[in-house]
Amino acid sequence: MLVYFLLLIICIYSLLLYRRYGNNIFRVIPYFAMSFVCGFRGNVGIDTKYYISYFSRIVSGYDSFELGYDLLVKIVAYIGGTQQLVFLIVSALTSYFIYKFIDDAQTEFELSTLIYLCIGPYYFSSYNTIREALAVAIFLYSLRFLGEQPQYFKYIIGIVMASMFHTSALLWLAYPIFKVISKRVPTYIIIITGIVCVYLVNKYDFIKYVILKYAGQYRNYIGSSQRVQDMDNSYVFFCLIAIIIIIFATSRMIVIEQKYIDMTIISTFLIAIPLIMGVYTMIFTRLASYVTPVFVVIIPQFKRLIKQKTLFDLVIILFCIIYYVTLLSSNDDMRNYMFSFRLFN
Repeated sequence: MLVYFLLLIICIYSLLLYRRYGNNIFRVIPYFAMSFVCGFRGNVGIDTKYYISYFSRIVSGYDSFELGYDLLVKIVAYIGGTQQLVFLIVSALTSYFIYKFIDDAQTEFELSTLIYLCIGPYYFSSYNTIREALAVAIFLYSLRFLGEQPQYFKYIIGIVMASMFHTSALLWLAYPIFKVISKRVPTYIIIITGIVCVYLVNKYDFIKYVILKYAGQYRNYIGSSQRVQDMDNSYVFFCLIAIIIIIFATSRMIVIEQKYIDMTIISTFLIAIPLIMGVYTMIFTRLASYVTPVFVVIIPQFKRLIKQKTLFDLVIILFCIIYYVTLLSSNDDMRNYMFSFRLFN
């Protein structure tokens, strides 16, 4: 775990230097460090070994994923690279788009970066779901085009780019429609309607039908009668955070951009539905992974409600460190880190 502690120390120290001196080099160091540790990992995480074994198969035209990822693998193979180089490139791109997302939010950059690093479903998810992690990062970056003067064409281009690494990103082409509705309909009605609609869709196996017919590579997301899945209890915590954010935002106690409120509303029913139904399939949390990262830029904004700004910072930092240490110490697949620098054959 030494590598992870060094990563945490480098990030915290760099962010403190940035806060003191305002030099942008200290602002980007944490993202370089995160890319380095994730990109040069060896057999760390559950899915890493599968990507390594699929590398030669993709080059040969078998077991392909999405077009963008397949093309990246084939380009890397053509120049004599290995799967390790693919990991490094994907990690660097993910960090870049996350950096731009947080930077665009114009909030507490240092706290947002620390939350992204330390809270499990964010940075550390990229060690396993590397294609989806990149797709999520591109999606979050694309939200910049849905401000006060929406640039829908650029947003659509971003979503299409994201879908080249994970097809599920295409679902967010529907978000502009939701954005229009959310301006005219009360929040609680949207949440209730969303839960009912998704419940009915799931009840009649529509999701299962679509995945099995058009996206067979994601069949494990819907589970099976032979495979019982349990929902990670941490998502209950995220659901509570989402509800708190919605309450404060709708009561105007804190000003949050509408697109972030929309993402929070969507995350609420994506997490609440399996809790209400008592039946969990991975599709809900996979989709929630696109929207819950907005908490990274929303939570620091609650600092405006606290007179003791320093105390707020300390509480967030302490919570992040405890979460970080607890996550890594309890995760056997992540705890035993090893480097691999074999970028080329």
